[in-house]
Amino acid sequence: MKGFVITTSLQGAFVKTLFITLAALLGTQLASAETAQLYKTFDGSVVRCQGNQKSNSSLGNKAIQVELISATDSQKDLDASLKVSVVRCEDSRWVMDTNPSRENYVADNNVAVELTYSNYEALVVDKNYQVVSVLNLADVETLSVQTQSLSVNKTSENPQDFEVIVRATVEVRASNGYYQKEIRNFGSYRLRIQK
Repeated sequence: MKGFVITTSLQGAFVKTLFITLAALLGTQLASAETAQLYKTFDGSVVRCQGNQKSNSSLGNKAIQVELISATDSQKDLDASLKVSVVRCEDSRWVMDTNPSRENYVADNNVAVELTYSNYEALVVDKNYQVVSVLNLADVETLSVQTQSLSVNKTSENPQDFEVIVRATVEVRASNGYYQKEIRNFGSYRLRIQK
């Protein structure tokens, strides 16, 4: 009977040690995940994907998706990796855009319109809208996706927020001779550092 009690105690101790180790590992993962989070900002730039929008007559089926891949924390800085993708709506779901630098459609008045996208970049601004960093997103133009490293200085504020604003130069050419060149903002994301 003593052998049975000792075995149970050892098994209990092992299970308890295993549980504590797993809890510590999970706690570490949760703590690092809470260090930085990325939210879509409610800025009027939300694009919905409903129905089949892949026809040539639908404008606005191109959108930007930003994801926080990883974040590492030090005393002074937060180093993060952001994944920026150009996506389009197809069959009620977002898919990778195979032609991120061009979009064609026919307007209601039967005018053919071509949009050319270039100079993709992300501006990282602080709460006072001072530019902290400019991220060149050249790979987005050709590959539809780019992972970009970012380093921002932490302050004593808790939480500390940064806005990540993605934009591109857009040239509009129409078959009726219309031409316009502008910088188009694809919306912003809030990068929140929680201490």
